[in-house]
Amino acid sequence: TTHRLASKSYTDSDASVGTGTRTFSVAGESFDVTIDSENNTLSGLRDAINDVDENNSIAASIINVDGGSRLVLTARESGTAGQISVTESTTNPANRIDFTEISEAKDANLIIHGFSVTSNSNSVTDVIEGVTLELTGVGKARLDSARDTTSLRASVDEFVTRYNSMAETLNDLSESDLQGDQLPRGIDSRMRQSFLQAIDLGNGATTSALDLGFTFDRYGTLSIDETKYNEALEQGVERYVNAFSRPESGFASRFIDLVDEYTSSTGVLKGREDGVDTRRNSIDDQIDRLEYRIEKTNARLRRQYTQMDQVVTNLQSTSSFLTSRLTA
Repeated sequence: TTHRLASKSYTDSDASVGTGTRTFSVAGESFDVTIDSENNTLSGLRDAINDVDENNSIAASIINVDGGSRLVLTARESGTAGQISVTESTTNPANRIDFTEISEAKDANLIIHGFSVTSNSNSVTDVIEGVTLELTGVGKARLDSARDTTSLRASVDEFVTRYNSMAETLNDLSESDLQGDQLPRGIDSRMRQSFLQAIDLGNGATTSALDLGFTFDRYGTLSIDETKYNEALEQGVERYVNAFSRPESGFASRFIDLVDEYTSSTGVLKGREDGVDTRRNSIDDQIDRLEYRIEKTNARLRRQYTQMDQVVTNLQSTSSFLTSRLTA
């Protein structure tokens, strides 16, 4: 249970609570609230408590009930760790708030396999590994646990979906932008080979992705063979998970290595990009040299044409002169 304190009754939330300093403590941590003439009301005290930066342990609220209004302090942490203590500096009875306990701070007590367990929360997560106990009341309960394979199957199905999406993308590339390029087909072939290779489980035991239930149809689409999948789970869920997640030799690490081989900073795709950049730069250089040669050739032809034009003009002038002389 959570610790709660309530003040004495006031006429309403605007009633005066007197000035002075109140100290609030929880689990050895305390903070002070000073009430002066500007916030000398029940609501002012509530806001002052909630606004203190150091206050991470108490929530203050006002309830309006029969007999008047009361300020209620509620510990943010349940159990005895949230035990609230209030110290009032004034001795004047008129200025005292006189908090009283309305809910005792109690820890949860339970017995598991004959051993006592104490928890400051009704949600117990650190007693049985992987299991959360939600305590709802006093009594006895029998707990049967079994591994949930639903999330495992969801992960496997997601892997199948993503793999087929990637294979479809590679096929589209090989028929469009990279038509005739062996790269998409090479990646697809390497991925398929991963399903055939043995997976080391340690202690001399091995399996393969096909033994785990993966299968391909005649179109190359990946799916799950329910019979093989269930047979693999019967050999142990831990064994199945280990086949995927075992460091260095698991199925997942094999795909990670394959992806890195193509996508790392020194991978195949980076090498292709560098090669394309090199060829592009070479072509750009060739274009620049060709444009320079064209420009020079154009200038030379213009000079030659200008000279030829001058010669033709001179010849026409000479022809006209000779013609006029011969005619005379």
